[in-house]
Amino acid sequence: MRTRKSVSLFLAFAMIVSVIWFTPVIAEASTPDFEEFVTAELENFQSGINVGAYVQGNAQWLSAAQADFSSFFQNTLSVEYFRVMRNNPQLFHVMSEVKVMWNSSFSVVELEPAYSMSRTQYTEASRRFNAAAAEALAYAGNASNDFEKALFLHDYLVLNTVYDIENLRHIERIGFVGTPLNPHSHDAYGALVLGKAVCEGYAYAYVHLLRQVGVESRIITGYMGGVPHAWNIVKINGSWYHVDVTANDPVVGGEHDMHGFVSHEHFLISSARLNSFREANGNQTYTGWSLPAGISADSTNFDDAFFRDVETAIVKLGNYYYWIDSIPLTTGFNRGVDNNHIRSYNISNGRIETVHSFEAIWYLEGTEHSTSFRFDTGSYARIATHDGKLYFNTAKEIYSLDLATGEITLIHTPANLGGTDNRFIFGITISGNEILYSIKVRASWADNISRFTLSAASSGGTTPPVTTVVAFTTADALSVLRAATGLSTLSAADMTRLGLSGTVTTADALTILRAATGIN
Repeated sequence: MRTRKSVSLFLAFAMIVSVIWFTPVIAEASTPDFEEFVTAELENFQSGINVGAYVQGNAQWLSAAQADFSSFFQNTLSVEYFRVMRNNPQLFHVMSEVKVMWNSSFSVVELEPAYSMSRTQYTEASRRFNAAAAEALAYAGNASNDFEKALFLHDYLVLNTVYDIENLRHIERIGFVGTPLNPHSHDAYGALVLGKAVCEGYAYAYVHLLRQVGVESRIITGYMGGVPHAWNIVKINGSWYHVDVTANDPVVGGEHDMHGFVSHEHFLISSARLNSFREANGNQTYTGWSLPAGISADSTNFDDAFFRDVETAIVKLGNYYYWIDSIPLTTGFNRGVDNNHIRSYNISNGRIETVHSFEAIWYLEGTEHSTSFRFDTGSYARIATHDGKLYFNTAKEIYSLDLATGEITLIHTPANLGGTDNRFIFGITISGNEILYSIKVRASWADNISRFTLSAASSGGTTPPVTTVVAFTTADALSVLRAATGLSTLSAADMTRLGLSGTVTTADALTILRAATGIN
């Protein structure tokens, strides 16, 4: 006798709701190659995946199946199936609806998955996914240890992903049923390729990127402020720590992203600090979570680290980390006083110093020339790095800082700033050879992104000489990636220098990136 049971689990969204969010973490599957087998079948778009041999080969599983198969499927087999998907973010083409068919002896236990795209569509989507991952890895290309890999990849995701507030509003309207408004916001594809995600998307993307650079990470599920939530634990120097990328990328006024803003409040924290949010901020209360068996996150090594209160990207040049500290303005402040400070952290001795200070005020009413004015108490000065220089913004200008000479250079002054409506620059990022900056009137408004291309003269960039000795750099990896995705071309000299021939691929870019970072 064969029976077919349909387990829809609320279609595409239920993987997160019924399994990812509500299923407690259990021990790893008893059969070691279960995940490898199911992953390969899903990547090959199999319509039926027979795991009967695994059920029969596991005495505990077989006994549970014989006692009550529906209960066994719901509480064990489907949990392991979705664990496979959680551990393999590249399976973004697999929907959460799964049917199961079995016979009386359980020699046939066939999982029947549903796919959100065709094989052809998945091939193109995978190309985009790999290219986006390679670009993220290039951002962290100068990381020299696991801490730096975790830090720079965390910052990259926060800088390049927007929280999908529309999806959240959709859930608030209809509840956790039906198909989500943007299904890919719940997977790594949404975060890396589309640049829009909810907590699962951030967590999936982070675990995928960390695994590419050899850092162990897992996804933890529970509740935050009573709402189902997902985040990561990351293993650094033998100890596990919590990292909530989503919480470090908040939206302003519950509606919009903050361009260039990166919080580190929930980066590499202990379980004790995670629990402390219950007292500090009610809407950040973490509940209903547990760690996998044998894992604890008790180390407080980073709880009071230098980066804890940093709200800009942290970039590395040479033996130093750099970021911007801003002093909140008060009603009694005097104009002409520096309220923003570029700080440096000496990696060798842990010493923090001020590299450069400047004034920046975001006016709400009036201007620096008026006697009557109102101002935003916060600062929206952000930092980035390119070609060995630091770049930062004030309210009206974008500057570069040459650390070798200490020279401050005005790089760009956007037109039509200030005025009666007080339009200002609200943060910068750098992508390739472009500075992206947001121009708007209020921090709570949606970002309006403009672009400015850095010239070789302004950025200090030069064309590297062609040499017979190949010293791969992360810039080489990004150049190959752009060529592979059709954004630019490689010269014959560069092809020869990099040992490439024919058509370059994203795999070539990843190979060069791994060589540049010492992985290969």
